[in-house]
Amino acid sequence: MQRYRRALANVFPNVAYVACIDLLPGCGQEVTAQFVGVKDVVSYCSAKSAGMGATKFSLHILNEVYHTQQLAFYGTDAELPDTQSVRGGEMSSCICAPLWRRNEISGFLHMHTLSGLGRPFARRDAQLFWLLANISSQYLNRAADAKQRSTMRAAAAAGLAVSGLAHDSQSILRTLGLNMEGVEKTNPEIMANACWKDVKEDLELLRFISRDAIERLETATGELVMRSVQLHPIVEEIIQRCSDYFLDHADRSRVRVVNACDKSHRAMVDPQGLKQVLMNCVKNSLLALKKSDNGHRDQSDYGEIKVFSCRDSEMPDDYCLVSVCDSAGGISEKVLQQLGEPFVTTEQTKRLGLGMYIAMEIVERMGGQIRIASSTKPAGQYPTGTVLSLCLPISSQAPKPVAIKKQRFVLVADYAAYRSHIEGLP
Repeated sequence: MQRYRRALANVFPNVAYVACIDLLPGCGQEVTAQFVGVKDVVSYCSAKSAGMGATKFSLHILNEVYHTQQLAFYGTDAELPDTQSVRGGEMSSCICAPLWRRNEISGFLHMHTLSGLGRPFARRDAQLFWLLANISSQYLNRAADAKQRSTMRAAAAAGLAVSGLAHDSQSILRTLGLNMEGVEKTNPEIMANACWKDVKEDLELLRFISRDAIERLETATGELVMRSVQLHPIVEEIIQRCSDYFLDHADRSRVRVVNACDKSHRAMVDPQGLKQVLMNCVKNSLLALKKSDNGHRDQSDYGEIKVFSCRDSEMPDDYCLVSVCDSAGGISEKVLQQLGEPFVTTEQTKRLGLGMYIAMEIVERMGGQIRIASSTKPAGQYPTGTVLSLCLPISSQAPKPVAIKKQRFVLVADYAAYRSHIEGLP
């Protein structure tokens, strides 16, 4: 890429700065500094001018390109927007173009001239720059397609392997369960044995895990059957299943999982698909809560997970939010930027890392989007934690907004404000 930027400088000898800017995953309605990654900025000013502290690019112009999805061209300083990032940089002209990867804006090419250092850009410069940006996007698409094909093949192979093992284990576990039932009939007193009870619980957990693996693959690859469902009973079922399988007796005295969904709220979804996604979200929060606890809390204390439903203020009335809120310490910035990629996991003992990848695939196929807000530091009245929201259509006629078409998931910057909205607090 360094070589490519230097080639641009040869084509446009009057350029002062060339910036290749990455748009990081999770950007929503506005491009902010949090979602901008500048790999390299090449300066072609003189050494004296380079020390002026000039701004290398303008967030205002990046946002214009992001929303219009077109090239932005300012041929004179009079045409440039009157913003601090432009005035501070002493730009005299600017050209900025989007870079595309898999039909989404993945970055920007941004270059500008400085006052008193070379002539401003002309219209023909903008036309040539647009052509070069399109060529760059084609190369990015080819690379992304090759990576996607490789990733999908690996994910499919892993999924089939897990499903095959699950199918094989189902018959073994079924036989083992029948044998244990036979033992109980001949020796009823064994049912009171604490070790026997633990073995039966572990066996039921293994059965659940194998069934869950089969259901995940079937839901991720099969046809979705969309219908209007009431959210509250589905959430209640998932909470009960997760509590039964992932909380032991000691955990249940300290961990509380609350269904705070409005009983009147409905969504147009595939019921099995929604259950799979919610199961993954609640399970992740439970395991994270147990991990963050580490036995250091007082036994009378407990962690809390709440599942809320509400209307989505950022979408039309045809969409609602189902949100899982926890106080499990939050997710690191590094992991947040990788969310949605297969084989990414925070668990050292779990190597597959397909849960969130499959969840995002299912939600996208149902016409929705996932939003995540997380903080590893206390924010206002809220402890460290994470809010994971499913933005779901309410009816089959719900239009798919541009915000959902752009990306499968969005990282919400203001954790405290978003959590207040979800929980309905002032």
